[in-house]
Amino acid sequence: MTDDRPIPIDLSLLIQRVDELEAQLTRALADLDELAAAAAHTTESHLPTNAVVEPVYGTVTAWVDGYFRRIFTRSIGGEIRWCGQWEAHPEAVTRFEALWRSWEALRLDPNLGIATWLTSYLDPQLAALFSRLGPFAQCTHERHTPCGDLGQ
Repeated sequence: MTDDRPIPIDLSLLIQRVDELEAQLTRALADLDELAAAAAHTTESHLPTNAVVEPVYGTVTAWVDGYFRRIFTRSIGGEIRWCGQWEAHPEAVTRFEALWRSWEALRLDPNLGIATWLTSYLDPQLAALFSRLGPFAQCTHERHTPCGDLGQ
């Protein structure tokens, strides 16, 4: 048999418990705000927004000679074209300039910077630069052949 009598309620205890829960909730929300601020800080650049960062390489030539040619080695010939006088090819200079400047910017991102640079910038430019239809199409590693313009 069940007891259908009302349970006595101490209203002052209920009010005290609600006050305690409100205080806990306020502390939890403050903790969440601190965690969100800390997370936002770690995902932002580690540099002040007004910081001027000097490039690692001062010119595109310095970058190609000091970084690109040392890191991205390929066997020349067949599908891969190269010209020792790459600076005499305006298209190549433009593409290398874009690669250098994007590398200088993305190297500062400690998380995905270089991965983004490799897949979104370098890979498409390598295909364009080194292909049989690219700016070095008529050149060999030892011989430079100027490319003609598209005409008038």
